[in-house]
Order: sequence, then C-alpha cells, then structure tokens
Amino acid sequence: MNIVPTELNESLAKAIRHRIAAQGTLIYGKVGFWHLLGFGLIIFGIGAATGLGFYGYSQIVQKKDDLNILSSMLSNALSKVQLRATADGTVQLEPHDLSLAKGQTVSLAADSHVLLDRSSTVVANGNITVQLPSISVPPSVTPRSIGKMPLVTNFTVFKAVAFGKGAVMTGWIFLTSAQVVPTHQYCYYTANLETRGFDISVDLGSDGRLEAAKTLPTGFDVTAAFANCVWFKSISQ
Repeated sequence: MNIVPTELNESLAKAIRHRIAAQGTLIYGKVGFWHLLGFGLIIFGIGAATGLGFYGYSQIVQKKDDLNILSSMLSNALSKVQLRATADGTVQLEPHDLSLAKGQTVSLAADSHVLLDRSSTVVANGNITVQLPSISVPPSVTPRSIGKMPLVTNFTVFKAVAFGKGAVMTGWIFLTSAQVVPTHQYCYYTANLETRGFDISVDLGSDGRLEAAKTLPTGFDVTAAFANCVWFKSISQ
C-alpha cells in the first residue's frame, strides 16, 4: 500500500508517533512507581522490625534492672526482720524423774507457777517451808492459839435443813482449821426414795448464787429449796 507523502499524512504520522511515545512513557512511569512503592514498603518493614527489636530489648533490660532492684529491696527487708512470739501453755517433762549433777542448781522466775500432777511425788533433802493462805479474821472474833492445836487441812462442815421428803445440805469447805471464813460453799438437795438403790440429788447453787441443775424432778420447787441453803454469811451476821 502506497501512501502519498502529503503534508497532512506527515502530520498525522508525527502525531501517532508522539502518542505512542507518550503511552510508553506513561507505562514505564507506572511500572517505576510500583517498583519504588514496593521497595519503600520493604525498607519500611525492615526499619519497623529493627525499631521493634530495639524497643523489646530495652524493655527486657529495663525489666531485668527492675527485678534486680526488687530482689535487692526484698533481701534488705528480710535481713532486718525480727520475729517475736509469745508461747502460752503447759510444759511437760519427760521423764518425770530428773537428777542434777553435783554442783548444779535450778531456779525459777519469781512470777512463775509450777503445777505438779496429782499422782506425782516430790522427794527433797533439806527443809521445806510451806506458806499457808492468808486468813482475814474479823475484829469481833478472837483467834485461838494454833500452836497448841493440831492443824487440820481440807475439811468440810455440813449444815442440813429438812425439806420435803429429804434435806437441803450446805457444805462449807475450809483449807485449814486456822481459817475463819470458808474458801468455798455449795448447796444441794438430797432425798432417799422408797426404792432401794435410787436416791435424788439436785445441785442448787454455790457461794450464795442460785445455780440449779437443768433437769429437775417433777414438781420440785427449786426456789423454795434454795431458800433453805445455810450460807456462811447469813449466820455470821
């Protein structure tokens, strides 16, 4: 096909060549843009990863320093702690029989209390001094000479008052015969039933206070029975 080289055809050919060149430049520009964008994202990713790595390392180092500081503080606090405790109870010695070597002594504090088992025995070589309980003597009572009379210990004086089919018994407990006032008092009702081997015993009170038992015989008037208790104060007045 022959094209006549006219001026119009030459202009059209130049325009087409310029358009094709422009399209190629545009395509190369888009390709370069995406290449640069991808490269930039790669660089950004590397930078972000490096920054996160340094940040994590700094946190680990900081936590390690804080842990060392905390460990040092706990160590100092524990080294200065003083534990104090108070024990309250009973100390038992096993075996019960103890022997001291020659020249050894045992001492107890002035405010200490030592209790012995009822079944235990005490053997001592030497003189033993027993302090009797203090006794208050009313001015109106003239104490008897204790030196001329034997000392009686742990005895009870009973007072009986008839009540119903039995009696109201009041007991005065004295530690020694030198006491004028009893250490303890108690009162109870007792009666012998017609059936052999069956007796009634009802606790009424102690030291002038009504402390009746929870279980009482049918029809038993505990108040009237308690009124027949003979307390030491009532007869000393």
